[in-house]
Amino acid sequence: MCKDLREYLEENGLSQREFGERIDVAQSVVSRWVTGRALPDWSTLPRIIRATDGRIDGNSFVKDLMDD
Repeated sequence: MCKDLREYLEENGLSQREFGERIDVAQSVVSRWVTGRALPDWSTLPRIIRATDGRIDGNSFVKDLMDD
């Protein structure tokens, strides 16, 4: 699970669909990231970083894997 992304969405009042639209991916893709069933690909990471002003980056996803 990507806790940082989940928290970012909650704090900014964004649905997974709205965030997906901002970075040009489907809501189902964002859902898989939030639940930890998938990781973003390298081409998507820069869009995530820009959309979140750097708050969410590759480390946000990896650190949750390390905690398991």
